[in-house]
Amino acid sequence: MVQRRRPRLIHRKASKVPPPVPYTACTFTVPLPSDVAAAVNRPSLTLLGVESDISIVGEVRRRGRWEPHVMEAIVRFLPPGGTFIDVGANFGIHAALAAARVGDAGRVLAVEASPVTLGLLAQNLANMGCPGAVAVHAAAWSRPEILRFRHITQVVGGSHVAFTGDERPWDGVQYQVLGVPLDTLVTLAGLERVDLIKIDVEGSEHRVLQGAAETLRRHRPTMIIEFNQETARFFDGHTAEDLHRLVRELGYRMAFLDPMFTAHDANDYAAMERIWQSRNQVLEVACTPA
Repeated sequence: MVQRRRPRLIHRKASKVPPPVPYTACTFTVPLPSDVAAAVNRPSLTLLGVESDISIVGEVRRRGRWEPHVMEAIVRFLPPGGTFIDVGANFGIHAALAAARVGDAGRVLAVEASPVTLGLLAQNLANMGCPGAVAVHAAAWSRPEILRFRHITQVVGGSHVAFTGDERPWDGVQYQVLGVPLDTLVTLAGLERVDLIKIDVEGSEHRVLQGAAETLRRHRPTMIIEFNQETARFFDGHTAEDLHRLVRELGYRMAFLDPMFTAHDANDYAAMERIWQSRNQVLEVACTPA
């Protein structure tokens, strides 16, 4: 008789799992500017969001719009049948618009680090009926790395990678998320073209660009990048000026999207500084290959 040894029980220290974020999903409607509505043949987008969110859902309900100048840039730079990458997609307002714009023949890669909004993003994309639109749970980053991510419970649009520990002190829940270079995500998705990339990641835009060098070299997409002087201070010494310099070094020219600032030269970083000195303003910039 062969005597079998009893398997040894291995005791592992239980990892701390962050508590789930209690939220109530809601439906909200985002009206589209007239030229955007004409380009996608619909007057509005109806999406799922978080009822308590005061940053995106609340802003749409208060003002009846969401970043119209960014929407106009999306339909201007993104052709039907094209490919759009949304880095920091959140609920998917811009990704859903892009899905309507590219149609059945196009691709939309919506990258979102928050495990809370990811499900809402995926459902919003599925409701658009675009077979090439997918949501990816990751943080676009400069290298493969496990990152800390803070989902902000009421200011959902301010959720961000927690890199230094000095981030803005809003109430939030921290998770671990995989950081992946955008170059890797583009390869895994099998994208044969990239027409437009939108990057809005609360200060870590510099890191995203560092991980996208091959994509930018090969496809030369137009980019829409948010410049935020305040959130840029959160990240390992990279400032808004560093981001501006990197965009220029990658061979891109810049133009402000907001009509209030289009008369200013976005290629001159001093112009950004002057705007920030006069008002605390997030600046969306179109970056086109030089």
